[in-house]
Amino acid sequence: QLKGLKRYFAPTNPDQFDRLMSEQKKEYDQILPDMLALYRMNGTKSQTRIYEGFEGVKAVLEMTLREVRTGDPWYVIDDQHNWGNAQELSWLEGLVERRARKNIDFRTIFPDSERGRLNKKMEAAWNQKVRLIKRPIHTDITITPQRYIIHNFAPPITSIVLENSEIIETQKNLFLALWDSLSV
Repeated sequence: QLKGLKRYFAPTNPDQFDRLMSEQKKEYDQILPDMLALYRMNGTKSQTRIYEGFEGVKAVLEMTLREVRTGDPWYVIDDQHNWGNAQELSWLEGLVERRARKNIDFRTIFPDSERGRLNKKMEAAWNQKVRLIKRPIHTDITITPQRYIIHNFAPPITSIVLENSEIIETQKNLFLALWDSLSV
């Protein structure tokens, strides 16, 4: 309350604070993708980061999932052969479920293996499009509008993240050329 030049405060129920913080967090989550898009559009320099360990890979993928918007491409060349222990695999499966709810253009190229064929069967359930390739894949590649990521799930677990619009666009076009060359 304002009286003259002074502002007076009165105690209030702490539950209202929790509600207010929750509302502000929801607003923040809604505008974050737009803020990040503006940040990247204003001529930011290229960035390359290296994340080590499963927690590093997890951080990169969580950040990517938060930033991707409805309709955005999320293209992956995926090995899945080296996806870690049961706890790590459980987290990755949860990521797939959360990603499936985002309604994005998710396409994956898998080796023609048991796991690859399972993913092909689960296309509709996991809101993804899958193509199989006859050659082995030893690292994973993820391409989104925000970054180009190279993951290695075999020890030492590492992610190399490139944030450069020209590199991302080139890699996206190469992915699509490979995608178009594979049979449905």
